[in-house]
Amino acid sequence: MMDAQSIAPSKPPAERSQRSSARPYVLALALVTAAVWLPSVGNGFVWDDQYDIVRSDRLHHARALADVFLHHAMWSADQPETAISTYRPLALATLALDWQLWQLHPAGYHATNVLLHVLATLAVFLALAAIVGDPRPAAVLALLCALHPANAEAVAWINGRSEMLALGSGALAIWAARRDRLLLLAAALLAAMLSKETGAVFVIVAVALAAKKPRALAAALAAVAVYAALRAHALGH
Repeated sequence: MMDAQSIAPSKPPAERSQRSSARPYVLALALVTAAVWLPSVGNGFVWDDQYDIVRSDRLHHARALADVFLHHAMWSADQPETAISTYRPLALATLALDWQLWQLHPAGYHATNVLLHVLATLAVFLALAAIVGDPRPAAVLALLCALHPANAEAVAWINGRSEMLALGSGALAIWAARRDRLLLLAAALLAAMLSKETGAVFVIVAVALAAKKPRALAAALAAVAVYAALRAHALGH
């Protein structure tokens, strides 16, 4: 009599081999990226961090994890909406979660930024490996992305994490599109847009690089529809 393990569908040998060969690169990328950006943990609260975390108490309550999805981005700082409305609830939700863990200890928030940058780098690596089919050039390009000085503000400034959240989610969406993982594709695209408005560019990129474009387009449009509805409700237009 056949047991459950023998009849369960197994992953193709090529996919298992690819995953196994990518593991050393994943570990190396994570360690190098974390080591390079670890000194930023010693930074304090600057610029908008003062308004969002120190001077305003709107992110100091557990309910803020949900409240941020109902308001424009300036709400957390107790500031009026700007002329060009911004809506970045996922980034603000991570600040609210950090407050529950670290309160007025900036090192914890900066450690979260480093972790998010490591995760974004790994997502970029997976996306590139899925596109080129070889983990070696993908690892080199991902490392260049991780260590580029242009990332200094995004990593070293607490409020800059919206960039890393959008990039990491967008890169994950590209990987999901290449693998025809529709639910993950839709969720990742939604997360990219909820992190920062520029995350919308990944809708086009992910669909263009998708293995099955009609299915990917349907998933992408669903994500855009949910984002548009949340944004319209929060901003009132």
